[in-house]
Amino acid sequence: MQKIENELSPTIQTLQKQRIKMKDEFLLKAERNLKKTMCCGERFQNELLSINELVLDMKAEPDMDRTNNNNNIHTNDEIDINHLINKTENLLLRIREQIDCTCTHLTQLKHEIIMDQVSETNTVDDTTDESLTHEKDKMEDDWMDSPLVFMNPRKNRLHHKVCCVLLTKPNTVNKDALSAHASDTDEDLAKCLESNEEQIISSLVTLESKDGLILHTQFPFHLYLPVVNHKPELVPQLKYMTNGSIWRREDVVQNISIPIEKEISFLGAEIQIPQLQTLQCVAVAVPPFEEFNIDKNGSSVTLHNDKNIKLRFPAGAFTNETYVSTKARILTETCLKDASDRYLDLEHITQTTSVINIKCSQPPQSAFEINFIDFKIDDENISDQQEVLQRCKQWLMNNLNISLIESRLIEIFPAKVTENIQKEILSAEKIQMLVAELHHISDNSIDKFIKILDETGQTEVVDRLSSVREQVVLTRNQDDISVAELEMSSDFDPDFEIDVKTVQIMAKLGEQPWKVAPSNSSNIDNVHTVKLEGGNSSYSVVGIVVPAKMTEIDMCRAATVLDEVICLANVNLVVKQHKDNSDEIIIYCTQSEKLQTVLHELAKDGFTNGPTKVQEFGLADSENIELTLDNFSLEGYENRPLVMPLYSGLGTAIYRGRLCVLHPERQTCDNQYRGQLKYKIISEKISIQRSGKLAIYLPKPTDEQIGYFSYTFDFTGKALAKYLAWQLTPDNEISTRWIKFANILVADPNIYKHITNNITKSLCKAGQRQTCEAFLLYWADHYVKNDENKLERMVDIFGHETQRKSDALQFLKPYCLSGTLSNDNLKKIAYCLADDWEIMAEKLKLDKAIIGEIKDTQKNTVRQCLKMLDTWRLSDVAITKGTDVVKHLYKCAKAAGCGSKLLNLSVKH
Repeated sequence: MQKIENELSPTIQTLQKQRIKMKDEFLLKAERNLKKTMCCGERFQNELLSINELVLDMKAEPDMDRTNNNNNIHTNDEIDINHLINKTENLLLRIREQIDCTCTHLTQLKHEIIMDQVSETNTVDDTTDESLTHEKDKMEDDWMDSPLVFMNPRKNRLHHKVCCVLLTKPNTVNKDALSAHASDTDEDLAKCLESNEEQIISSLVTLESKDGLILHTQFPFHLYLPVVNHKPELVPQLKYMTNGSIWRREDVVQNISIPIEKEISFLGAEIQIPQLQTLQCVAVAVPPFEEFNIDKNGSSVTLHNDKNIKLRFPAGAFTNETYVSTKARILTETCLKDASDRYLDLEHITQTTSVINIKCSQPPQSAFEINFIDFKIDDENISDQQEVLQRCKQWLMNNLNISLIESRLIEIFPAKVTENIQKEILSAEKIQMLVAELHHISDNSIDKFIKILDETGQTEVVDRLSSVREQVVLTRNQDDISVAELEMSSDFDPDFEIDVKTVQIMAKLGEQPWKVAPSNSSNIDNVHTVKLEGGNSSYSVVGIVVPAKMTEIDMCRAATVLDEVICLANVNLVVKQHKDNSDEIIIYCTQSEKLQTVLHELAKDGFTNGPTKVQEFGLADSENIELTLDNFSLEGYENRPLVMPLYSGLGTAIYRGRLCVLHPERQTCDNQYRGQLKYKIISEKISIQRSGKLAIYLPKPTDEQIGYFSYTFDFTGKALAKYLAWQLTPDNEISTRWIKFANILVADPNIYKHITNNITKSLCKAGQRQTCEAFLLYWADHYVKNDENKLERMVDIFGHETQRKSDALQFLKPYCLSGTLSNDNLKKIAYCLADDWEIMAEKLKLDKAIIGEIKDTQKNTVRQCLKMLDTWRLSDVAITKGTDVVKHLYKCAKAAGCGSKLLNLSVKH
């Protein structure tokens, strides 16, 4: 309230001073406006009090919820807070409207005061006239203190609350007469792109008059869009289209800050259109460009973005002043090597200049020249320091501040050379000469040059040189082997020949294809000059180093690819499956610099299985990645490919769903379904072919992998018989103590005699432990009634020895129904450990002959693992572990490197 009174104070004082001169009618108008303004201020104050009450409620209400119902703390708090936030945002919007209204009334009041003064001071002297006129002009130049903010009804993919912001001059635009909405659909964003180089950094915002009325706008206005971050080397632009005409661009104006979006950057431009009905605007990021005017007298221009490039327009090239725009897109040595590895058309390109694009507002009437300065074939027989300078010469041209070291050049160059450098007028000319002379000095002098750079505060240049030197040393160590191979090839292969390299300048005039442009070269200062014919509005030029035997067709194709590659952003295609449910798949297409973050987030969500290979390729905004699968389909895309467009501003394109197996009966007999995920880029503007494939595996269901499996019959009874035999002959396998317990079990001498007679025939020379085991099994199979529990009867063999009976029952638990070693759970363990079953078999001490037989007789790893476990659970090794048999299994799994798998399985089931 105090702020509003302070704003009104000068107006009130003016009213008092001019009261005598003002008419009664004007006083009434002024008082009405003043009352309106004060009312707005009171409403403003009331809304602030409302917000304060809400804040107090927000502090108190959650505590009330917690005392009422502790079980719903999170839910109640979340609902209350969301409700309060929505109410607060509504109040803020209402307050903003009141602020707009207040500012409007203030402006109207100020305007009427000045208008009345102007009308009533015709008899006043010239000085007063000039003062009032100046104040009127100043009023017309004032922008509104509070912007018109249009909100999005919901957050979009760019996560912006604000749709756009309009900053207008007084009494020009009424917010109620306009509506605004933002779209970030793939179709709408694709329509906004005019070239391969553009990257979308905002939604497409449409501002239109309500009811289709045409609004007349006398003054320009500032329009601001919320934007996302972009690469620092790119330049943001705001472009707009009126009533569906063509895209136009305006200079970016000073940024603003919106309290509701404090963390968001806004990009604005001043737009002037006489009539406003429909206005569409979008923000894009483009490579840096330079603009200059050339008149009929011609001119020479050194490009700021690449000082090794000079344009020379002769007199008469243009009949009148012509607007020329240039872009120099630099391809670093590392980027060129990556591109050469990825695209076969570039595999023989070892060096390039910047790719130069020139656009003229009118075609030149005659030819003009482009000079490529210090462009030569790199010398391979040079020191590490010289190679560093060779690699960095282009970067030095654009980043070295020669004014800081000019006075100290005498420390590294002869006096004559220093004098020649210093007498050049343009800094670009001085740097060109300096870089050229650096190639002729010793390594000690180069070290001195780097030291001077460090002492003069050019740390960025020093760091770049140091980084490149590390790469040079590493590369040279790796290249020693290839050099030796080259020498060996030349000794043994009479047809072996090292390619001779040559410099070629490639040019593209207008919409014509690339071609080799005749050029003149100077060996003294390594300048290559190409003359381009007039008659075209656009030109593209690049210098390349190629083998002398390379055909013109291949060179033109290489230039085409270079021109396209430099527009592409590196992206990665990541395909991962969930560790617990391999049919759950997620496909990410993300910028390469975000790859590690994406992999980390996927791992946190359990997506760790799937192809280990991550595909990398170049992609321009709005290009589509088409994905198809062999032997599989994606949920929701059973009869069509999945198409994923990617926009740099949106960051990541994602698909999450399930894999469906097609024709499982045609798959092989192993334990996995196999297929391929194929991708290719669908583009109407890039000719480079980009495609690839990834292998996809999906484990078959356990029952399908195992099929019919013959488990050991009555394994529980056999396990108990072996355990009891071991307990009754623990230290001496020839002990006959078991006979006493056997008589207790059968309770009939005739039965005992009958059983021993039958088992003796088949056991021949067997020991007492095997005989005891056979006796117990024969008795269980032939003398136990169907309604009796034979396991309990067998345990009762211990009579009154309760501890031994308890241990026997404890031993039985894993072998019983739902126990760890039951058939059902053994099947799950086999599925879990299938890939490691042979190592597990070794750790469980199974005989190698048994392992070999299992491999020969079982058709897949799951069945092999199941057979191994079925054999082991009844082996002497397992039985003699007694009640620790399950612990022993886990201990062996841990030793085999698959303990975590078994532990996760036990937790899950």
